[in-house]
Amino acid sequence: MRMFGFQMRFVTWSSVPSITTILRCLPLWIGSLFCVCSLLINWFDIPASSQLVISVDDISRESPRCQTAFQMAVAIGVFGFFVARLVWRQTFATCLVACSMVYVALIFPYFATMRSPELAADAAWLQMQHDNLTWLGGDIYSEAEAGMDAWKSKVYWVDPPRQVVVVPIPSWSIFDAGLDKADDVLAWTGYSNVFCQFARPGWYCAVIGALLLLLSSLLRSDGLDLRKTGFAVSFLAILLVLSIALALKGPFSAKSHLQNAFIAMSQGNYETSLEELNRCTELMPVLSQDSNYISQRGIIETQLGIKSDYSKLNKAKELESSGRYDQAYDFWFQLNESNSTAIRREALRAVLRFAVQDYNCNRIELARERLKYVLYRQPGNLKVVYYLQVIGVREQNSAEVYRMCDWMQHVTGFLNFGTTKVLNAASQQNAKLAAALDRDPVETWIRSIEVK
Repeated sequence: MRMFGFQMRFVTWSSVPSITTILRCLPLWIGSLFCVCSLLINWFDIPASSQLVISVDDISRESPRCQTAFQMAVAIGVFGFFVARLVWRQTFATCLVACSMVYVALIFPYFATMRSPELAADAAWLQMQHDNLTWLGGDIYSEAEAGMDAWKSKVYWVDPPRQVVVVPIPSWSIFDAGLDKADDVLAWTGYSNVFCQFARPGWYCAVIGALLLLLSSLLRSDGLDLRKTGFAVSFLAILLVLSIALALKGPFSAKSHLQNAFIAMSQGNYETSLEELNRCTELMPVLSQDSNYISQRGIIETQLGIKSDYSKLNKAKELESSGRYDQAYDFWFQLNESNSTAIRREALRAVLRFAVQDYNCNRIELARERLKYVLYRQPGNLKVVYYLQVIGVREQNSAEVYRMCDWMQHVTGFLNFGTTKVLNAASQQNAKLAAALDRDPVETWIRSIEVK
């Protein structure tokens, strides 16, 4: 229609996209948005312990090195998906690219835990602190400072630091596999409590985005393309089964080498035993961070006369077990400067163990110094934060209690489990008690509200 020299076009119902078309396009655009978000957000991180931290503001995040490679793979996948969709329409190319993106996202937990030994061990150690505080026999439920009245000579900290075990070694044969072994299998494939605790929204965005792109590649104008759907399910199933088989090969092969190492050591053949242990860590790099591996290697290297941090660690354990605590502590303190992350973690665990003993023996000042020494090198150690709060309550140092309360709240922001509410409530309970001892009714009321 022409009017006053201008051509006017009227919008007709035939030019408006139908509801079916819009719904069919939603998975494409929403999936693309999720994939873009996954490139901007971390997939997995923990409080960094690679540098000295004095205040809560200095705590940074540490992610596995493989995260960048996986994000790049997702970016390449999105680019390839749209190229395939625009160039080769109605083919299996888009389906194949989308399946590959789903597969890449699903295998990330394995590389973040089983193939990133130092980060995985730090995450497992922080998870152990969380568990030691929140289980029914832990320090929080025993109410160390509020549960007894005689201030406080009869109150003992429970659950002293235990050994670091990132993943279990199989104690069963592959022929004994069943549903009761599901926890072990999930841990060996990366889907452990540790990963679930520190997984970030970036990984969830990658999984959801890849699945939505896959769904969009399977849709057509009249519904779901069953042929491409069958291909996608079969392709993904084959890839995942092969990947699980490869992931399970490492633990069972490592078990065989550990048995060989035990036999060689029992026969006095220490060189062969050390070689077998090294093969274990080649198959499962995360075993190099295990407390049992470190201890065993220290014994072997001591027998071989090798002067290393492992043999020094073994010497420190011998001195401590024989009651020569001051000499043992000198060794532990020296090992905190080791180049090995695993050795430093074991040394800090020993310092924390000494701090627990000091507190239980009423050596409060020494316990506080050692706890701060550990905290500034392991800023995510929830147990140390809680212990320093307890000491602050005992010494009526409300400023320190409040500082540790803020520290606890900041660190629990790294955790995903709902039990962080228990940790923060216990922390606020200590702050309320400190305020009551200071006879500060306003602060006591504020902390009571925070507890609720």
